[in-house]
Amino acid sequence: MSKERIRVLVEIALMAALAMLLDVIIPSFGHGLKITIKMLPIVILALRRGLIPGLVGGFLWGLLQVVTGEAWILNALQVFLEYFLAFTLIGLAGLFMPLIQKELRQQNPSRGKLALEAGSALVLGSLARYIMHFFAGIAFWSDNLPEGVNAAINSLVINGSAFLSETLTSLVVLLLAIPFYRQLIRNDQI
Repeated sequence: MSKERIRVLVEIALMAALAMLLDVIIPSFGHGLKITIKMLPIVILALRRGLIPGLVGGFLWGLLQVVTGEAWILNALQVFLEYFLAFTLIGLAGLFMPLIQKELRQQNPSRGKLALEAGSALVLGSLARYIMHFFAGIAFWSDNLPEGVNAAINSLVINGSAFLSETLTSLVVLLLAIPFYRQLIRNDQI
């Protein structure tokens, strides 16, 4: 196994562990409001290393949720959808890796382009994740609702507010970090 392949595997493991650590140490306020940056390590990994490492890092973070007992488990299909698939989809941010890497190689990279590309990557990964949570909310959590409460509206309110609050919080930090993108995201091996 090459040194570069080992480096990528170590980065995947470290970023998944960092995401898990941020998830544990930064509390959420109920199910809907999430003022946290726990997705950022996976988004940064995806922008640095690409789609496949981003997807693997997200999957590993979801697996860590389950094996550490942090997951809310109802049944196997719900775990697959909300932890393995949803967290894996954050890695879709890696679709923006070629664009951001190209911009970071410029003599004077455009802050506007970097903000647009990194922000779009974050929104894509986060939206894909929360779409899975939305469907899981309808399929698996509706049995726990009071009679007369519409499962789709309930899931949309809870998961929509979680998506918006977590994505906006992460976006603010991601945009503040633009001056450090060459150190955080640039990959000279590609």
